[in-house]
Parts: sequence; C-alpha cells; structure tokens
Amino acid sequence: LARGTEADPTATAVWMAVVTTLGSWGALAASALGDLWREDHPPRRTMGLVLGLGLGGLAAGLAATLGGGLPWFNDWNPDRGEVLVNKLFHFDPYEGVGFDGQHIAPPLAASLIYFGLTFLFIRYWKTTDYLRRTRVSVFPVLLAGVGAWIPTLFAWFPQPLGVATAGVVAVALQLASPWCPPSRRAALARGEARMEA
Repeated sequence: LARGTEADPTATAVWMAVVTTLGSWGALAASALGDLWREDHPPRRTMGLVLGLGLGGLAAGLAATLGGGLPWFNDWNPDRGEVLVNKLFHFDPYEGVGFDGQHIAPPLAASLIYFGLTFLFIRYWKTTDYLRRTRVSVFPVLLAGVGAWIPTLFAWFPQPLGVATAGVVAVALQLASPWCPPSRRAALARGEARMEA
C-alpha cells in the first residue's frame, strides 16, 4: 500500500499488523460477549463503537510513534473539506496538519471518529457466527470494505488503508472463529429428531 508514496513501507506494515491483530482480537471478544444478546443489535453495536474508539486511539498513537505517516491515494478519498464533520460541525481534525506528498499521520480525533464509525457500521459478529454458510467467504470481506469506506464521508482517513484493514480483520475473524459445516448441522438435526421420537 505504501508503494508509490513517500510513506515508509516498514512502518505501514507494522501499523497494519498491529491494528488488524488487535482489531481481530477485539472483534472476537465482542462477538463472544454479544452472544449474551443474540437477538439484540444495540448492545452489539455499542460494543463495536467502544472497540472502534479504543482501536482508533491506538492506531493514531501508533502512526505518530512510527513517524513515517500512513499512505493515501486521491482516487480513494473524498475531498478533505467535503466530509460531514467539516460541513455539519465546522470541525477539521486535520487543521494545521500538512498534506504534502501522499502520506500522513492521522490526528487522534480523525482516527477516533473513523474507527468508531467503522466498527459501529460493520457487523463483525455475523462473520464469526458458528452457523454461517461457509467457513470463509468473500462477501463479508466486501461488506467490511464498504463499511470501512463509508466513515471516510464523515471524517477523512487515509484510504485504501482503512478499507484494507477492515478486510483483513474480516478474513482473520472467519479463519479464527469456529464453524459448523452444513453436513454436520444436518447430522445433528437428524440425531436430535431421533432423540425426540
């Protein structure tokens, strides 16, 4: 992702590895806790928001610590002045931050808004569902990508890095969470039917 920009590829790789790992662990924990409210979306959404805010704070701190800045490309980002936080609240988290080149360390406020909304929008608990149709599917990854791009309309964040981060988390969650294949479900259903008879 850093190729073709002035961003340090090693710093970008470290940032991505840490953020996606912690994001995946957090989403797995939130999904396990969310099973207490299996049918209720508000508690799950709230946990996603809290997780996103925590991850956003960590992501901003890590980007500043690594010092190389994160890469971004014009084709993936809306204009910084056109995002909703600027238009509705006249608040620019990037005020005073230079946009020279195609790399930047996002300020804390922008990172909090972006990751908070990303984890609020994306239903990662569906990705970890034990009864999902397939072990690994491309569809949840695509949905995560869309869910990670939409918050860019609210608060500017370097893209496609945000979309890639959400997609990697979606893949990791599918690989790490248990899955019951349809054949096993059918066998369990037949066994339960015999027990009831």
